[in-house]
Amino acid sequence: MRLIGISYYFKSNYPLALDFFTQSLIVADSINDKNLMAKCYNNLGLLYWKQESFDEANEFTLKSLEYNEKLDNKTEIAWCLNNLGGINFAQNNYTEALQYYQKSLDVARLIDNKRIIFNALKNIGVIFMEQNNYEQALKYFQEALTNSIETGDKYHVCVSYINFGNVYYKMGNFDVALEYTSTSLHLAKELNFLDLYKTIHKQLSDIYAAINDYQKAYEHHLLFKSYSDSIFNENNLREIIVLEYQYQYDKQRQKIELEQQKETQKQKFLRNTFFIGFIVVALFFALLLRSFILNKKANIKLAQRQKEIEEKNVELYQQKEEIAEQAEELSVINQELEKLSIVASETDNAIFIMDKFGNFEWFNEACKKLYGFEYNEFVEKYPDILSLIDDDENRKQISEIFKNKNTVIFENVVEAKNKEKIWVQTTLTPILDYQKNIKKIIAVNSNISKLIAYEKELKNINDYITGSIRYAKTIQSAMLPPPEKINPHFENFVVFRPKDIVSGDFYWFEQVGKYFFVAVADCTGHGVAGAFMSMIGTTLLNQLVYDHNCLDTVQILTKLNEHIVVSLNQENKMINQGMDISLCRIEIVENKALMQFTGAKRPLLCYRSKTNKIEKINGDKKSIGGAIKYHYAKEFTSNCFELDKDDIIYMFSDGLIDQNNTDRRKFGTSKLIGILENISKNSLDLQQKILTETLDNWVHGTIVRDDITMLGLKL
Repeated sequence: MRLIGISYYFKSNYPLALDFFTQSLIVADSINDKNLMAKCYNNLGLLYWKQESFDEANEFTLKSLEYNEKLDNKTEIAWCLNNLGGINFAQNNYTEALQYYQKSLDVARLIDNKRIIFNALKNIGVIFMEQNNYEQALKYFQEALTNSIETGDKYHVCVSYINFGNVYYKMGNFDVALEYTSTSLHLAKELNFLDLYKTIHKQLSDIYAAINDYQKAYEHHLLFKSYSDSIFNENNLREIIVLEYQYQYDKQRQKIELEQQKETQKQKFLRNTFFIGFIVVALFFALLLRSFILNKKANIKLAQRQKEIEEKNVELYQQKEEIAEQAEELSVINQELEKLSIVASETDNAIFIMDKFGNFEWFNEACKKLYGFEYNEFVEKYPDILSLIDDDENRKQISEIFKNKNTVIFENVVEAKNKEKIWVQTTLTPILDYQKNIKKIIAVNSNISKLIAYEKELKNINDYITGSIRYAKTIQSAMLPPPEKINPHFENFVVFRPKDIVSGDFYWFEQVGKYFFVAVADCTGHGVAGAFMSMIGTTLLNQLVYDHNCLDTVQILTKLNEHIVVSLNQENKMINQGMDISLCRIEIVENKALMQFTGAKRPLLCYRSKTNKIEKINGDKKSIGGAIKYHYAKEFTSNCFELDKDDIIYMFSDGLIDQNNTDRRKFGTSKLIGILENISKNSLDLQQKILTETLDNWVHGTIVRDDITMLGLKL
């Protein structure tokens, strides 16, 4: 009975679910089955929670917890604690909810139940997010993500990315929110997590609206509405319910017919009994003269027979009352069937009913509107479901219905009566009898032609934009110093990895007279916006050293700052675009390199070959450009020193040291220095290979956060 109640619970038929849960609890109590009683109390708690009757939900869940604690059933204890957390959360009782979730997490960790651990961590993170404690929310979401990665549960990984996107959205960090939410969409599409599409597209729509990209916000809102109204929503296959009611109707009708047959047989038996009684009475009077004793015995038998007849009459009356009640139930079922029939006829989805072999038996009015065929015309052209499918992969999916009796969903092109090719999304659901054999097959088709065309248009737009950006990459690459410009003067290596197609980082090398200038810059932002800044930075540096004869590093960065502020009108507008940069001037005198270094929030690393040590020289704590920074402008400073032959300088953007691994630990400057000290005796080609492999291993399985650039120069 409890399983029947669960079935009605998932169909949202809460009165019948409550009835069966209660009956199951009574039976469990009568046989003193405490395990079953604990489950029934938990089911009742969930039922009342679903109906927002929180006092009753709390009461029954606490009873379930009490029984499970006596049984020492730690798995169920953890679930009960998790449910109590959810009940309190639904009432905005965050403190109590957090306590229950933490207790659930402690028990789940004790028994190493990864599924409950994930749910508890996720729920705790949601509470902190609702309280605007985003740091704690991120901590628990990250632990939940690590848990799902360890168990290989990609569904929970996808849910974790959605949670990260949501918390960064609430924090106002829309770029990171967009990265996580987009990653969750790619994963959901890759693994066909259809139930997550609606949430993801709604979140993407909100994020794009927040960054004023109303076109994409609208596009994702359309997809959100599409999936909200699609066949994936719960209880949209109402025709299945119609068939279930039909099955219940047939079962009740057979029961009534059987009872009527029994009643007829009993009435026949009574008639025979009366007939025999009359014969006995006649014999009694015939034998009365023969034996007084026999007469007495006959009277006793007659009295007993009369008592039996009275009992039969009472039984027949009770059966009559039961038949009347069953007839009333059938009347209610017929009314429900009539309502569901109206739903099936009025829905916009095309609904088919097939026999167990896939042959069409019926379709609704929406099929005529969609395909243009009358029913007889349709079955003449498409007699069964396989004739409607023109794709081998979809035919394989259909075979799953007959093989494993599972619901399948696929997209297919169908030719309408007017020869129009219509894209439809089809859900096939088998209806099984009590022996688990297919009785009927239900097909629900939705016209997705507009959605397919829209997706194709979006792809064309995306291809056009991507092509334009790739052409921009060609232009940006042409502005970077080619190897043949540096190689004649210095042995070197370059690691240049844009986060997107084009980069906000750039490196620069020029020779002016006896001086060599080398720089690595990290512009604000990445992608197209960062690439524009990198091109402005490269152009201004060339103008300063060639046209304005600026040969001092302090003078170069000071003038670069002034030109950026003027070029972007940052004196009057709050435009924070700018760059961080490390700049070196090198003068080779015999076996010495006379160095002048100035940095804007970027350091310089120097490897001294004599001591085999890495020396870090910090830059000034001031960026180039930026409206806020301009108001607090100050002069840059320089560091002048000597380096020996075979010493190496390393310059890099912060994209390398800020990159997280799967444990959300940054690469960091200390780790970079440690690696360089171990490999600096090697050739620069080998150093580049080792650094690249180390970076690949560090980044593997994570989201690349920023552009990465590193330049090594051997003196």
